[in-house]
This record gives sequence, C-alpha cells and structure tokens, in this order.
Amino acid sequence: MEHVDVTQVADQQVVIYLKRFSKDFNGMKNDIEQQGNGYQRKANQIENQIVMKMKDYNDAYNIGFENALTDIESYKQRYHQLKEMDIVSKEEKTRQAKLKCEESFKTSFISGLNEKIENAKKDIAELNKGLAQRDFNGETYEFCVSPTSRDDFKEYYKIIQSGKEYMVNNLLSETLSESQRRIMDDLFIKLSSVENDQETEQMLMEYTDYRNYLDYDIKIKYASGDFAYFSKVNKEKSGGETQTPFYVIMAASFEQVIRNRNQNEDFGCVVIFDEAFNNMDEQRIQEMIKFYNEREIQTFIAVPPSRASTIIPYVNTRLLVIKQRQQSFVEGFKDEQL
Repeated sequence: MEHVDVTQVADQQVVIYLKRFSKDFNGMKNDIEQQGNGYQRKANQIENQIVMKMKDYNDAYNIGFENALTDIESYKQRYHQLKEMDIVSKEEKTRQAKLKCEESFKTSFISGLNEKIENAKKDIAELNKGLAQRDFNGETYEFCVSPTSRDDFKEYYKIIQSGKEYMVNNLLSETLSESQRRIMDDLFIKLSSVENDQETEQMLMEYTDYRNYLDYDIKIKYASGDFAYFSKVNKEKSGGETQTPFYVIMAASFEQVIRNRNQNEDFGCVVIFDEAFNNMDEQRIQEMIKFYNEREIQTFIAVPPSRASTIIPYVNTRLLVIKQRQQSFVEGFKDEQL
C-alpha cells in the first residue's frame, strides 16, 4: 500500500509541474523548431549556391564532374591541385623576380661605381688645371689619385675599371671572366648573408662608396724641381708647409660638393675659418685667399690683428670684434683705420 501511495503522490506532483511549466516548455520547443527551420533554409540556400557554382565551373571548363553535392570531393581535389600549381607558379615568378633584381644590382653596382670613379678623376683633373697655375710661395700642388692599396678592395677596383658587364645582355657585350664573376659572386653573397639590417646597410655603404676604391694624395712640387707627397710631409713636418695643402684639400672638397649638387635646388657654400692661416707666411696666405676667391665658396675668416693687414686687401667686408670685460662689440672699418 505504501508503494501505491508514493506512486500516486509522484503522479500528482508531475501533473502539478506540467501544469505550471507547460507554457515554458512549449515556448522553448517552438523557439528551437523555428531556429532549426531557419538553419535548414540557410543550409539549403548555400547548397543551391554551391550547386550553381559547380554548374558554372563545368560549363566554363567542361571538366565532366557531376553537378551535385554527392560529387563534392571531385571538386575539392581539383581545387587543391590548382592551388598547388598556383603556389609553384608564384614561387617560380618570385624566384625569377629576385634573380632579376640581383642581376640588376650586380650590373648597376659595377657600372654605377665605374661612372663615379671616372667622374672623380675628371673632377680632380679639372682641379689640377687650376692648381698648376697657382704658386704658393714657390710651391705648386697636384692632386694624385690611384687605385686603392687596400687588399680587400683591390680586385673589385680592377673589375669595376675593366668596363665589362656582369650579365650577358647581348652577343656583343663584353662580360666578366669566370674568375672575376666568382669574385663578384662572393661579394654579393657576403652582402646578402648579413641578417642584421644595420650591419647590412653599413656594409652596403662601404662597398658602394667609390672613394673606398681609390687612394688620394697631394704632390708638392718645389721651385728646385724636387717634390714630396703630402702623406709623408704631414707626418714629418709642421707649419705652413703642411697647412697650405690642408687648405687646398678643404677647398677641393667643398668644390666637389658644389659640383655634385642638384641644379634645381637653391644652394650656397659657406666656410668659416677661425684663426686661419696661423702658421703660414704672408705670400702663402695671399695666394690661398686668391685661390678661395676663385671658388664658388663664401668664406668667413677670423684672424688676430697681426694677420689682418695681410688678408684685408682680398676680402669684401671687414669687421672688427672688440671685447671689453663681458661684452663684445662689432664695428666695420676701412683700410686706413689699421
């Protein structure tokens, strides 16, 4: 009897719960059914779109596949085949493009440096024409340029100056020998193997700077007919004998910058000398001022009173700077005020 009573109580409780929550259960059931129907409609639309794409593909390429989802695997296999073929094609195109870039760099590397080196030689030859007519107290100067003495650049200089091309552009072009090509290949491998961007940039700057392929010096010719090179004199002597070539080098450097400027840009070259020509005699100073006046250089020269009388005849503006205690005064003056 007890079991029957328990069962009856349970049945009654179920009835109570069903009455209480029947609306909620039905609502959830309806929501689920509606969502399911929506998903099914969307799936049917997507299936229809896929079937239409299959038909379009078959019509375009006459591939012979079935226009049904049951044959979807055939289409998937075809897709992966084409994708792999496309990847291989793109990799080959990328490889070819990289090779073209490398070959272009190699060719321009040689021709570009050769052009810069030749231009530098022309600039120096032009400068020497002017220097040959200038006597600095019995001395004349001549810039000398020669192939670099650096072992790590010697072979590259020979190749650059050979006038040959790295690539075979046509049957008439003169190309590098096998040994020269190996030397250049080793260089380009070295340039491309550096992983650090900063190191790569520094190395590129070093090897693309034409100045590193040349050695420079100044030949000093004396009235007696003897001569010496500035590289040696600079180590052994001091005074005007070393200062004069120094100022000539300065002028030549500025003049080269002027010549290489962009002609479309406003440009000026201003050089400021403090206590200039302090170790040079009057004749050297006068010739040096004349030399600078012939260049496209605007000079500002600060000298002590003892040098002023030597320089004043060769400058356009004269200013006297007077310092009194913690104050300074600037006044213009004429020759007779000295």
